[in-house]
Amino acid sequence: MQSGAQRDPWESKASSYGELNRHHYTAMGGSTDGVKLVTTAFYNKVFNDPLLSVMFADNSEVHAERLAWLLLYFMGVSQIYFQKRGSFSTVHAVHRASKQRIERESGPPGCGHKGGDFTRSQVCSLNYAKLFDYVN
Repeated sequence: MQSGAQRDPWESKASSYGELNRHHYTAMGGSTDGVKLVTTAFYNKVFNDPLLSVMFADNSEVHAERLAWLLLYFMGVSQIYFQKRGSFSTVHAVHRASKQRIERESGPPGCGHKGGDFTRSQVCSLNYAKLFDYVN
C-alpha cells in the first residue's frame, strides 16, 4: 500500500467472514442473482426464528438484497454496497437500533432485553457462515 493511501476499513473484516472469495461466488451460481437467492433463503429462515425475528422492524426483501451486496463486496465482485449505502456507518446504526427494539422483551428466552447486547443465542443463530447451508 502506498504511503498516504486510504486503507479499506473493512479489509481486515473480510477474513472474519470466512475468507469469502470468488469460489463462494461460483458456488452461489456465479451471479448477483445467485447470491441474492442464497441471502433470501437465509433471511426467510431468520424471519421465522423467534429469537432472531424480534431484531427486525420488518421482514422485507431489502435485508437479503443488502446482505447480497455486502457479500459481493467481500467476495471481491462488486462495490455496489458502497454505491448504494455509502459506508458501513449506516449498517452500524441499524444494528444499534435493533438492540433497542421493545419486541425483545416479549420474545422467548434468549431474546434479551431492550437496549441490551445481542444474546449468545442470537449471535450463534445469526452466524453468516450458515449462509452456505443454502448452497448446493
